[in-house]
Amino acid sequence: SGDIDDAYRVQLLWEYQDKIDVELLKKAWSLAQRRYGSLRLRFAWDEELVQIIDKEGTLDWRYIDLSDCPNQSEQIKALQEKDRQEPYLLEQGSLFRIYIIKQNEDLYTCLFSSHHSILDGWSNPILLNYVHSSYFKLLSNQSIEASVDYSYPQTQKHIQEQSNVSK
Repeated sequence: SGDIDDAYRVQLLWEYQDKIDVELLKKAWSLAQRRYGSLRLRFAWDEELVQIIDKEGTLDWRYIDLSDCPNQSEQIKALQEKDRQEPYLLEQGSLFRIYIIKQNEDLYTCLFSSHHSILDGWSNPILLNYVHSSYFKLLSNQSIEASVDYSYPQTQKHIQEQSNVSK
């Protein structure tokens, strides 16, 4: 199920070397979750494994202020390790977590953690580009097209149809 095997967990870590508007960044992530069905994915398995894309997702957003703490890099490493140990409950969804860690007014670290079943090396750059472009639009009060991307469910439907044809 991926609850124990670390191979199913992906962690990305990057820094924002500037002041950020944490609430707008959170909103940009919410918009991404609304847009991309794989970010609302969960699994069920009674007789067989079934993927379920919920209409609404729950954003697992964790803001941590380390600005008054010494040894910030050690604390961030400890947070990464703790996150690696936290299981994903595949039947409940929320298969990704976002940590925004404030180090000072002009330095924030983002730890993005996800289960490999929802994202891969191809989709991560697409997701992060959408989040950051949405964030900059929100900062400048531009409108954001809130369209849903249906490529994931369409691909899954195509795979299912092809497997039925080959049986």
